[in-house]
Amino acid sequence: MNSDIFKPSLLPDKDKIEFVKQVQQEYKYIDSIKYRPSLTLWQFNTETGELKPAKITVKEQLVWTSKGNCTKKTRSVIYEDKCVYVQALNRKNAEKKILRFINNVIRKRQENQ
Repeated sequence: MNSDIFKPSLLPDKDKIEFVKQVQQEYKYIDSIKYRPSLTLWQFNTETGELKPAKITVKEQLVWTSKGNCTKKTRSVIYEDKCVYVQALNRKNAEKKILRFINNVIRKRQENQ
């Protein structure tokens, strides 16, 4: 056996475990939008200007009804700070919607000044 594995320096520290516990976030409901199967949910980061498809988690539940059983799908997105979410058919359409949104924000700021 290799004795290097059991050295105290290679074992996890208490500090590291506590740090992981502090990093964990609480999940909080923010908002909901109607799911449209033909559209993709896009995530636009306002700091970096990066546009990419949002990561969606799907949970299936078995619901009993009088007609029989059926499955219910619950979709959720992990929200990231400083991101705007848009539903669009493709990337080009999502870029148009983001530009329209940015232009509306700029126009409203100029009207308020």
